[in-house]
Amino acid sequence: MLPFLRSDQDAVTLKLPEAPPKRGDIILFRRVSGKHVLHRVVRVVADGGVFLVTGDWQRALERVKPDQILGIVCGVTRKGKPLPDNALLGWFFRGPWLFLRPVREPLLRLALFIKHLFTGNK
Repeated sequence: MLPFLRSDQDAVTLKLPEAPPKRGDIILFRRVSGKHVLHRVVRVVADGGVFLVTGDWQRALERVKPDQILGIVCGVTRKGKPLPDNALLGWFFRGPWLFLRPVREPLLRLALFIKHLFTGNK
């Protein structure tokens, strides 16, 4: 879920789905291969019968059925502190970032390049 979630800084709290996830929600699901994955819901298809999901760095969509969903992220902790639900960062990734899906990889590469220019870090 990079760039929103970073494995070295963040933890998530999950809840059992009480209702179908909606656009922008982060879900934990099990792929047919058995692998557990956190991805964001991009689109709900057929009245909640199928969910199209993707990682925040990715552009490709993956189909997830309701019976594959194990939980919905209900909280994010960054560097040991809870990230408020109304944080600007969360709003950006739930809304505009989904809209930018077709061009977000080049945008992220540009941002990393600019960061490297100014800090020397990758």
